[in-house]
Amino acid sequence: LTAKWTYLAHEQTSWRRDFFETVGLGDLFEHGNLPEKASPVGADIGPLTAQAAAELGLGEKCRVGASVIDAYAGALGVLGGFAGDQKNISRHLALIAGTSSCVMAMSPDPQPFAGVWGPYYGAALPTLWLSEGGQSATGALLDHII
Repeated sequence: LTAKWTYLAHEQTSWRRDFFETVGLGDLFEHGNLPEKASPVGADIGPLTAQAAAELGLGEKCRVGASVIDAYAGALGVLGGFAGDQKNISRHLALIAGTSSCVMAMSPDPQPFAGVWGPYYGAALPTLWLSEGGQSATGALLDHII
């Protein structure tokens, strides 16, 4: 929610409802089932329902965790090992490649700069800000080169 839905996890009032009103989506909260507070990445949401467990071939004791954007999961894989050193984590970058590519950085304080999305608070790891920049058509670029 923080990275793609304008949710401000670092503020007491996390949703800017006036923004959604301005862009004609004021009824999103009524019809979109958006939570008042976002769950942190990996938070325990609860067990599978009986129907979901049956359809997936899993047990009802299987737990559901709060998801994360695929590229951010990649950033966790690359940068997560540095999470214990929050003072120096910003000295490392993750390059995540696929159909698109992005370079991600995390830091204990917001580091905004032109041409980069974010910084987003808690989007991958709690208490850290994440910034990303990239190219949407990396897969097509590789196809072209090949």
